[in-house]
Amino acid sequence: MNFKDLAKPFEEHDIEWRAQRVGISNNKPYASVLAYVTNRAIMQRLDDVCGPENWRNEYRPGPVGGVLCGLSIRVNDEWVTKWDGADNTDIEAIKGGLSDSMKRAAVQWGIGRYLYHLEATFAQCSLEKQQGWGRAMTKDKKLIYWQRPALPAWALPDPPVQTITAEQAQHLRELCKTAGDIEGKVIESLQIESLESLPADGYAAVEKRLNVTIRKRNVDAAKAAIESASNPQEVEQIETEAQQAGYLEFVAEIARQRKQMLQQGVAA
Repeated sequence: MNFKDLAKPFEEHDIEWRAQRVGISNNKPYASVLAYVTNRAIMQRLDDVCGPENWRNEYRPGPVGGVLCGLSIRVNDEWVTKWDGADNTDIEAIKGGLSDSMKRAAVQWGIGRYLYHLEATFAQCSLEKQQGWGRAMTKDKKLIYWQRPALPAWALPDPPVQTITAEQAQHLRELCKTAGDIEGKVIESLQIESLESLPADGYAAVEKRLNVTIRKRNVDAAKAAIESASNPQEVEQIETEAQQAGYLEFVAEIARQRKQMLQQGVAA
């Protein structure tokens, strides 16, 4: 369990906005709004990070009204509980109090705490009803309508990393096999779960590295074969294969020396 995962930003659809201070000034409506994580998203985050069996919540009446929520997470086989509370809301008082106290208790664990760093947000408002906009009532009972703000980039999850295609993964797998069955070593060195999870922008570098490894492996094998060749014709055959494979320049000198020795009748 990584508690840092609890504090990660949520998708925008998991965030709800509430009007906190609304009014009309010089016939222009205004609304200061705050962002909250939905209770459904909080529960899903706890399930994903802790496991459904490793968290629980409980409620108690607040000392001066409202509701207290205790949010417990099992850590090393011990339950750790953090409490916070909220007043009952004007709409669905008890249900609203339970929901809000749960949200505040979740913040004690870091869930949604990043939203506290949002600057004061004023929504775009209108006195006319707008499709899909929220609504709020001023102190003098006048309705205004406000548009849900967009969250800044830092308050959203990192975009998903684009990974290589299945065909590219298979190609790398074949290169790994040719390089000496080193797929496991490559995965470990790249700190990825599998070749399929390799970021797309890293494909070219890994392919190049594997080709270099294969070439070195082939060059070493060719040099060993040249050194053990028993006649000039064998050396020439190895040179031909090296030329076809594109690495003749790496074995040319040792091949020349070996042929010279064999032609002079000097044993290797």
